[in-house]
Formats: sequence, C-alpha cells, structure tokens
Amino acid sequence: MKLEDLKELCDHLGFFYQAENLGFVTNVDGTWELTELAMREIDFKSPVEEEEPELILEELVDRYRDLFPRGVKSGGYYVSGDKKSCQMKLKRFLKKYNFSEQEILSATSNYVERMAEQGYQYMQLAHFFIEKNGVSNLAAECEQLKIDDVEKEGNSQTL
Repeated sequence: MKLEDLKELCDHLGFFYQAENLGFVTNVDGTWELTELAMREIDFKSPVEEEEPELILEELVDRYRDLFPRGVKSGGYYVSGDKKSCQMKLKRFLKKYNFSEQEILSATSNYVERMAEQGYQYMQLAHFFIEKNGVSNLAAECEQLKIDDVEKEGNSQTL
C-alpha cells in the first residue's frame, strides 16, 4: 500500500480526527502534521538528529574516561574501563538523571581526586562508577556536588 493510500484510508476512518483530539496531529492548510507531543511520545528522530546526540555522547564519554588515570588498575582491571560499556551506561544515565555534562565531569573529577589521595585503592572502574547493580555512585557524587554548591552559596551570603 502506498503512503498516500494509507493516509487516505486513515482520513476516511477518522483516525486523524481522533489523533487531533488527543493532541498528536494538527491540520494545517489541509495537511496533517505531527505535533511536538506526538514526536516525544513516539521518540521520532530523523537520521540526521540521531547522529548528533551519538557524537555528543561519544565526546562526553571520551572526556569522562580521560578523567580516570591511565595504567592504574583496581581489582586487576584498568580503572578507565572500556569505552563501549561507559557509552552504554552513560546513555542510560543521561536518560534517567537530569545532570549536566559539567556536573557529571566535575563530580567524576572530585571522585578521582579523592581516590588519588588513597592511592586509587578500591577505586571503581569507570563504567561501574556510572552504574552497578542499579546503584549509581556518579549520581550520588552529582547530588553531593549540588549540595556543596548550595552550602557554599549559603555561606557566602552570610559573610
């Protein structure tokens, strides 16, 4: 079935009017168009839009992993972890939590500096720091970073 035939059939069956009532489509000069709501609900992306976030994610993963010391092992494994695991976990992390790239990198940097003071003993691998067994120490570090910022702000106002 051709796309035009499908559109005609949907229009004939009243599908577009039902979708319009739900806020998924709008009729502009006789042409049905998806609304922002519909785009979010079906997670619609053009091929160009799909590449850009992946490129941004890859750059973030590289910057994230660069914060971990090279050549340092914990439990027999390199603490920088592998790129693919970091990429998959960071992608899920960004969907689940509302932290900026800067917050993620700052929180990670704080963690790495703290572990350096302890000789990297018991340091989590980069991908496990993002999430392991449903627990995210990265999220905890980001939350602590926000708490510290609020406390600093409060202390500077009282001076």
